[in-house]
Parts: sequence; C-alpha cells; structure tokens
Amino acid sequence: QQRILAAQLRSVRADGVAVLAADCAPLESLALTCPGQVVWVHADEQHPLLQSQRQANGRLAFVRDGHVVCAQGTEETAVPLPHSMGDWALNEWLAVAAAGWAMQWPLAAL
Repeated sequence: QQRILAAQLRSVRADGVAVLAADCAPLESLALTCPGQVVWVHADEQHPLLQSQRQANGRLAFVRDGHVVCAQGTEETAVPLPHSMGDWALNEWLAVAAAGWAMQWPLAAL
C-alpha cells in the first residue's frame, strides 16, 4: 500500500495539489516526494502536523465552528459545512473543500 501511495504522490503534476490526511503517519514522509503542493487536512486544527504546516506557511484545512477553514499561514478562508452531508463523512467533505480551495474554485461551487 505504501508503494501505491508513493506512486500516486509522485504522479501529481508540479501545478497540481495532493490533499492528505494528517492522521496517516506514513504520508508525512511520502509527501516530500510530491512535485505539486500538499494540503494537510484534519478536523482538529490543533493537530501537531497542521500546526507545524501553519508555522511553515503551508496549506491546511480543518473544522472550526461549523465551517471548513482552509488556511495558508495566517490567511484563512471559511466555507460553511452543509446542513446535510448525506452519505459523506466529515473527513471526506473536508478533503473536497480543501481540494476546491487549493485549485481556486469559486467558494459557491464548494
């Protein structure tokens, strides 16, 4: 499985984005092989990896007060969580919102 993840990360284009779960420890070292940008996601903004990313002016996304907050350094963009997420889990919605933000989609599309 780690070889598959490594191959997927290496296949991200230089102008592309990989959205990675901060609670998956093997991804931390594999992310270094990604030619594109990386956005780390976790529901808890106090997660240590998100905190270190924020200090390094990296991209991250988390949940605060019913919103997905996408951040780079001190700059934040908040997207409200939908009232009903259907069959989507919170971490899935978080990843989709982070990907859309990273690709500069209009917030209304999210």
